[in-house]
Amino acid sequence: MATSTLKSTGGDYVSIVAWEADKQGNLTEPEILECYKGTTVNGGWQADGSLNEMGVNIDGWVASATNRIIIRAASGEEHKGVQGAGFRIAGTPANFGNVLIVSTAFAELADLELQNLRTSNGSCVQVQNTGADPLYIMRCIFASESGACIAGIAEGIVQNCLLLGGVSTSSGLSVSSFSGAVIDNCTAIGPLASGFRSASSVASVTYKNCVAQGCDTDFDDRGQGWGAQTTNNASGDGTAPGADSVTGVVEGDFVDYAGGDYTPATSGKLDGTGADLSGSFTDDIAGNTRSVPWEIGAYEIAGAAPGVTFDGPDIIAQTATEGVQYTFQDNGEGTVASRFTGATSYAYAPGSDQPAGITINATTGNPEGTPSVSGTFDITIEGSD
Repeated sequence: MATSTLKSTGGDYVSIVAWEADKQGNLTEPEILECYKGTTVNGGWQADGSLNEMGVNIDGWVASATNRIIIRAASGEEHKGVQGAGFRIAGTPANFGNVLIVSTAFAELADLELQNLRTSNGSCVQVQNTGADPLYIMRCIFASESGACIAGIAEGIVQNCLLLGGVSTSSGLSVSSFSGAVIDNCTAIGPLASGFRSASSVASVTYKNCVAQGCDTDFDDRGQGWGAQTTNNASGDGTAPGADSVTGVVEGDFVDYAGGDYTPATSGKLDGTGADLSGSFTDDIAGNTRSVPWEIGAYEIAGAAPGVTFDGPDIIAQTATEGVQYTFQDNGEGTVASRFTGATSYAYAPGSDQPAGITINATTGNPEGTPSVSGTFDITIEGSD
């Protein structure tokens, strides 16, 4: 596995074009480009950390299902479902064409944000000439002022993507002829002529757990029908296809539609009305783990983290949150050690509950750490000299 970094400074490359030209070839292992939000104005890098680069064409590669071309946000640089929060490629209106063109199959885009700011003749991603081999797009945000967010996808998988339209945007996702694409848990938000749109000669596209709202037509099959396994979709109008689908979705079915938070509202029409697709994937656009029953759309309703409560004869009741750094609550009574006489070292007493992730500071006697479990525990701390 070969991995390169894309950074405004200090990385292997400062542009995707340079990386593509340098690495293009017959792959014998996965070729990965890990992308970082810009930290300085440099070339196409902007003051807001985005990269202004248009017309990047992934072409001329020979890849396979095991040796993919992968462009992804680096760990810690993901957008987590929030516009502008992670690595972003943004094309300005002065540019022409598409932000990214994919002309080679077995390419994978993950955790990226792409913006096409041109008001005519452009898309975020244009897929062309990939034939019967797949393309993979996962956990991405696409915002396009014209054309389509994703245009021309043939075979492939699109999961957990947010598709945002502009005044001249024709569709959130437009599939090409002869497509066997599978579109899962994607959210398309208008203004869009159509949220999800099939080619006029294809009826094999499968949509599951997708939602479109605020479009002229939310789902448009152009008279061709939908893939046989299409199910559990949602729309503001009456076009949501497949079994167990939901219509009449309104802005109130999202947490903050006007503010750009498209997480399903609790008890709304998207809450728990999706199909369980855990046989294929288990996350949402932000990387949260999905739970049954599934939500429709790109976002999972994130529940409160499991709680941890522990108490004992030597400390007041303590509360903590699983997976979150815990701070000892002394209630003004000082450290645990201050309650002992003559002791110099502290530990759990034999037989005490010991919540995983919580240790006893040998000097202060205080519990500390990050709990990795939830529940209620009865702990006892002993001192020794």
